Amino acid sequence: MFARSLRLVGVLPAAPLLGLLACGGAPPAPLPSPQSSVAKTNPTPPPTPATPCDTADALRKKVPALLGKGKLDRAARVLARVRELCPEPAPEVLAEDLTTSAELAVELSDFMSAYTLAAKLLRIPGVSDAHKQRWKTARAAADKAEKKLASLSAPDITKVALPLVVQADSLAAKGDEASLRAAREAYLGAFAAHPNGQAALGAALVTRRLGDAVEAQKLFDRTLGLLARTEKRTPVAVLPNHSLLPRSLDWSSDGRYLTFSQSEDGVDTEFSLFDAETGREHLHLYRSATLWDPIALSNDGKLLGVKTSGTGFFLDVSSRLVVREFDHFPSAKDGSFFSPDLTRLVFLEDNTPFVLDVSAPSSSKIPIKDGLPGEDEATWPTGNQRLSPDGKTLAILYSDDKVRLCDIEKRRVSATLSPNGAIWRMAFSRDGKTFATASEKNDVQIWDTRSGAAKKTISFGADTYISTLALSPDGSLFATDFVREVSVWDAKTGSVQTKLEEFEYGGDLAFSPDGRRLATTCVSGPVCVVDATNGALVKKIALKDEGLRSVLISPDGKTLFAQPYDDTLRVLDLEKGTLLRTSSLPDDLGRITLSGNGKLLGAAGNRMRVWNAQTGATVREEKLKDSPWDFALSPDGSWAAVGAGDAILLFSLTTTNAPARPLLGHTGPVEALAFSPDGKRLASGSRDKSVRIWDVAAGTETFHLPGHGNAVTAVAFSPDGNLLASGSDDKSARVWDAATGTSRQTFLDKHASITESVKDIAFSPDGKHLAVGGSRNTLRLWDLATGEPRAMQKPGASLDSLAFTPDGEWLVTSWHNGTILFQRPTGEGPTASIHFLAQEDVATVLDGEGHVDFFGKNPCAARARLQCRAGRFGMPFELCEERAFTSGLFARILAGKPAEGDPSHEDDPPRCAR
Repeated sequence: MFARSLRLVGVLPAAPLLGLLACGGAPPAPLPSPQSSVAKTNPTPPPTPATPCDTADALRKKVPALLGKGKLDRAARVLARVRELCPEPAPEVLAEDLTTSAELAVELSDFMSAYTLAAKLLRIPGVSDAHKQRWKTARAAADKAEKKLASLSAPDITKVALPLVVQADSLAAKGDEASLRAAREAYLGAFAAHPNGQAALGAALVTRRLGDAVEAQKLFDRTLGLLARTEKRTPVAVLPNHSLLPRSLDWSSDGRYLTFSQSEDGVDTEFSLFDAETGREHLHLYRSATLWDPIALSNDGKLLGVKTSGTGFFLDVSSRLVVREFDHFPSAKDGSFFSPDLTRLVFLEDNTPFVLDVSAPSSSKIPIKDGLPGEDEATWPTGNQRLSPDGKTLAILYSDDKVRLCDIEKRRVSATLSPNGAIWRMAFSRDGKTFATASEKNDVQIWDTRSGAAKKTISFGADTYISTLALSPDGSLFATDFVREVSVWDAKTGSVQTKLEEFEYGGDLAFSPDGRRLATTCVSGPVCVVDATNGALVKKIALKDEGLRSVLISPDGKTLFAQPYDDTLRVLDLEKGTLLRTSSLPDDLGRITLSGNGKLLGAAGNRMRVWNAQTGATVREEKLKDSPWDFALSPDGSWAAVGAGDAILLFSLTTTNAPARPLLGHTGPVEALAFSPDGKRLASGSRDKSVRIWDVAAGTETFHLPGHGNAVTAVAFSPDGNLLASGSDDKSARVWDAATGTSRQTFLDKHASITESVKDIAFSPDGKHLAVGGSRNTLRLWDLATGEPRAMQKPGASLDSLAFTPDGEWLVTSWHNGTILFQRPTGEGPTASIHFLAQEDVATVLDGEGHVDFFGKNPCAARARLQCRAGRFGMPFELCEERAFTSGLFARILAGKPAEGDPSHEDDPPRCAR
């Protein structure tokens, strides 16, 4: 159960480990006898290869040092490796190994393994009384811990442990030594009363701040061990994704916290709770949930209710402890809501609204039917419904474009609203007295929820689209997001109060409880808080990862160029797996590209600039009238092609004063350009839905290739130049014969539930596969021979660009959440993701198993953004730092080596302020 997952750690009585320091390997070999002078003249024989037992003996000798550093988990894994290598050493050595391993298993809460190891120990002929006594002591500790864990329940937390944890948190926040020591005692007291992970983890964190690294590491390892036992998995290092699709914003009733929920296609939601004043993240949750599974703060701001499918839990916000669990929640695929006091769950099931009393251990759901359309009426809920913040009214939009307001207490419809046209958005005021609707006619109507009367209709221009709607707490103001601007309006007069054009973003809006502030998802956020009366920025919670414009790989496969949106260029050495340099780029340049010979880099924004990739010397620079959609360099570095509206401009890079040569023919803006491998042809894709192939030398059109149903967004030649691939907003990719202009294949993903616009395409170096990536987290590798797709790993964002390494070993993709992902085209083997920190010479490297390393000069800045994901919870990175940190991780992955092949491999993480 989930509450058990928060009882993360047992600070168990330390097993004595009496024989550990005396633990040794096989008896030493006798000293060699003196050799004759003749023997000395003989060549030195080659060294005898080490046997597995020799290797095991060398590993065994590392265990005392590991224990001296408090590394219980690593010591246990080293001893497990010892037993794998040499399962039958001398009996006394085996007895010592098994006894020590059993003691460690007890300390790490792996009780089943401890019993299994003890059984093997007791089967050793002549096992010593000392080993038997050590096992009896460890078994007593294991039995006591297991019984206590089995007897605990979530309500016990609220009675004893929770007040102590809250007290300890408050003391730890003061930061002085006396407070930290008092906090440590309070955490340990909370754990003694009720073994729970938050208390043990808190004790570990303050112990580290007090400078006792060894004891802190023991506490971290014991926490991690209990998590592995209760969750059946080891916590892993992760980088929270703050760039998913924004789903909802809300405030706690006292205005102290801001909540931000986000998801990709309604699943794998990440939820953050921020301190509204400091902007610090107080809580991070990970969960797989349907679009309508709610997360809600109680009206007093003390509890967080979380529902996932048929289960759920209540979390104490201050201590982060689970205080109640549920295993009887309805699936409610049509939508569900917690009441403000978290005593009820309101949900739709089979088009009928129900109310479930969650305060009672076993209560039945009560339907709301009075006044709703019957089964014989041709109308049904559309899936758009809202529960008022006071929990008294449920608004349901029906297919007849009418909104039924259901009184939760009386279980009946209190009013039926008939807005002007189909409804796009709905919102309640915090006091529940006012309701607002935004319709397809671009108007907002204000309603009285008690009478159902329309109080005001505000009409907007035909060119507007109301993507988001929010009401102030008393209903006197409402805010809209017109995609290009956020505006606050007077609900009585319809006059605009303020506009926030600089915060354009199609996300969510929420007024603070006092109505003075407005929270909005924003480009530089993910959350910006502004003054609701004048639009002045109050607070920016800047946790969003920098997106990437592109990744480029040099023709020799030795260098990768990455371009985030922070006006920097990052250069990686793919042979050594290191960050070579971070360079600044002018902010008026667009997406960079690389010539086929790897000698030139170029970009085009308000101007076009081409420069030497090694020296940085400018080759050609030209001002442009408008920023182009795409830009390309020929393989030999002779030409630069710029999409200038519906024309293409060819600039010579050998005759720098020569005027641009226009290529005319498209009737819509050119969005994609690509030179053929020999540089003689240029392919272009346009919003006119066509692909064209041009003769570069003659400046003439060779082929006009219609066929796509929407704008062509990507083009690429095959390595031999015989094929041309194109991708489109019509969600398809097509392959053409570049010599004849005939269509060869069309790829439209039939296996994914949602196939989105193609953003980039690339042929594999052997020409056998086509990689196609797009918006909304889509990536497929198509087999050109069979026409079948292979689903590839995706990091939960829209794709920006993709490329193969020249040897075809890696498919490299960049994503809008700032991820560069390395994966094998076969889908097998380790993966690596790289994340750059904005405006910093630093990056984080993660593999698919949660191991981590850092590039650059400021690893502590990158480390501060990491979390340790344990089930649904994001926890401090210190919890899994010792196991996760792997020096040289990227180089190991590129060499095809797993990060954890040798448990004795030990790295020291960067020393950072705690």
